[in-house]
Amino acid sequence: MVLRFMVHSVKELYPDLQEIDSRDELSQITIAAPAKTIVHADLVRDLRDHRYTEDAGLYYLNPDPMSKLPTGLHKIDGPDDVTQMVSAHEEQMTKICHLYIVNGSCSGRDPEALIP
Repeated sequence: MVLRFMVHSVKELYPDLQEIDSRDELSQITIAAPAKTIVHADLVRDLRDHRYTEDAGLYYLNPDPMSKLPTGLHKIDGPDDVTQMVSAHEEQMTKICHLYIVNGSCSGRDPEALIP
């Protein structure tokens, strides 16, 4: 399975964040290798062209159809998180992964803390 990433760049995790949001910048990358071979360091390197910096927060949206923003976001901190992301997409048989690069002061905040 090859994954295509829809990359959302937002300043913070808004409580009313939508999948396509007018407050974010959207770009796209495709990794042409099988999803199981995606390496955290390579993903981070590829995202540098999409406004990712070392101090930004990086999240993926759980592909489960019942998953909603912002509570369905899972932080990517390392290789184990990338493995979980790939497994979740394989389980749901989805090829599009929504990544959220969060550059604002809320990047370290747990998305569940944003629920009113």
